[in-house]
Amino acid sequence: MMKQLWSSRAFIFITGVVAVTAMCMTAAAAGLEFDHVWIVVTRDAPERAALEHAGLTISPNVNRNDGQGTASVSAEFFNGYIELMIAPDWMPKGTAIEILTARDDTKSPSFFIEPPVLAVKEEANRKIGANDPKRAAFEHPIGVERITAIQIIRPKAYQPVTAFTFLEKAGIFKVSEGTDWAIEITFDAGRKTQTKDLRPDLPLIIHY
Repeated sequence: MMKQLWSSRAFIFITGVVAVTAMCMTAAAAGLEFDHVWIVVTRDAPERAALEHAGLTISPNVNRNDGQGTASVSAEFFNGYIELMIAPDWMPKGTAIEILTARDDTKSPSFFIEPPVLAVKEEANRKIGANDPKRAAFEHPIGVERITAIQIIRPKAYQPVTAFTFLEKAGIFKVSEGTDWAIEITFDAGRKTQTKDLRPDLPLIIHY
């Protein structure tokens, strides 16, 4: 059994045309949409097994963000992805680089607005041919294709910051209360009426 990871923090990236430094103060709700979920995990991401056991495919590619000192693996879908962020081998053990909503806010999830050039392109992903090696990343054993809903489970004691409230009202995600932080992701409008709870390995619940 993998150790309990209640310290894992979920990160949601938002697609839009506003620079990161402008965050949500000048962004119109109509110009935003969900892009991907980012969960910080341990070195080498053994937590990927929880996604695989749930019936999701992990892309063979390892994304390296040398400027941030991080690397990641992901489960990819036509309109988004779940990213597991890990520290690269050259970083000292026991250290990590974490990006927060505000420099002094250690209680909130982190939210970013990224430029369209970095966003997931669903139309382009659907055009990837069956014989293209990249196509395999979108083929999941449980048959899911699209992320259709995001819900954040927040601790009852948490007091939402401005960014959290803004994005909730913009319809980027829904919110419910619980004991610990977690993310609920619904694929394909939950057409198979199936649910898998990946806790405690990952703070993640999936519906499909």
